[in-house]
Amino acid sequence: MELSYIAFNQVLVMFILIVVGYIIARFGIITKETNRALCDLIMKVVVPATIINSFMMPFSAEQTSQIGLAFLLSVIFHVLAVIVSILILPNRKHRDARIDRLSVVYSNAGFMGIPLLHALFGSTVVIFVAAYIAVFNAFIALWWLFCNLPYRAAKLYVYSFCEFACSVPSEQ
Repeated sequence: MELSYIAFNQVLVMFILIVVGYIIARFGIITKETNRALCDLIMKVVVPATIINSFMMPFSAEQTSQIGLAFLLSVIFHVLAVIVSILILPNRKHRDARIDRLSVVYSNAGFMGIPLLHALFGSTVVIFVAAYIAVFNAFIALWWLFCNLPYRAAKLYVYSFCEFACSVPSEQ
């Protein structure tokens, strides 16, 4: 019951911040440039500082193996998410098919997950979220790379991945 109370309060705080952000943006108090600067500050300073802070603890072999397990589970999750995106969005040839499939796989774990899990379980859990985010970022980088390679080069490397996950047309 305690965790649900903490989670509710944290989500409520985030919701209030969203409403306040909407209101001050609506009245022009924050411009698009200011919004971009604040997002950059959060993503480039606050989130990394939170992650680094979570690693500030004595070395533990057990925790190292748990982090490795978090990496493995993250990879498995992303592979399953791609499979689900293929199953629910099969052979889509329109121009937004790549974005649709990426949207099935994409999560906002860094921006929303870190503060919520930090409030629920403390800074030690942030290490596991960092493992998930690292796998996610590597996955997104590979997705972008394979979806943007010329088709013939992609065919040499990862034909099936590009054909199904990215919906690359067979002729270019």
